[in-house]
Amino acid sequence: MSLIENTVDNKPGFPRSDATNAYDLLTDVIQCIEREPRRLHMQHWLLTGEYLEAELDGEDGPICGTAGCVAGIITLLTVPIQDIDFTRDAVKHNDVHHSVREYASRLLSLTTVGLFNGVVLAPGHEDDEDYVIPYGHPDYVPTVIARIKGFQQEHSEILKSTPVPHR
Repeated sequence: MSLIENTVDNKPGFPRSDATNAYDLLTDVIQCIEREPRRLHMQHWLLTGEYLEAELDGEDGPICGTAGCVAGIITLLTVPIQDIDFTRDAVKHNDVHHSVREYASRLLSLTTVGLFNGVVLAPGHEDDEDYVIPYGHPDYVPTVIARIKGFQQEHSEILKSTPVPHR
């Protein structure tokens, strides 16, 4: 398992994963977020270009120019860029179009309730919308990483036995 950061013309490109199972893929998602925390934006499946710039409202964005939620990052790590339709949050896989959520859920072979939830709530307040952690807050990324690790722990056996394709 390894996260590979591609470069295009000596500029950072889109990352990819060499993980062979879904558990290791989620570990690569964590590494991707840790390397570039601004890449994680749970309110959107995938953002790039003018859509990302508008969302950031003048703030610095991720070096690769793409941000997204956990499902979006799973997609970036496993799907060739030419098969991602950023304007429709869609993926072409095996000549079939899927939403980013559908593709990532199928890849993990699990119902992803909670894992892809766009609202990030403070630990201990998961049922109270008054404790939303906004994008860019210092607790945002660690809270989502804890969510991913909890999902990995809860579904370890299934995730480790689920193979993932390489792009």
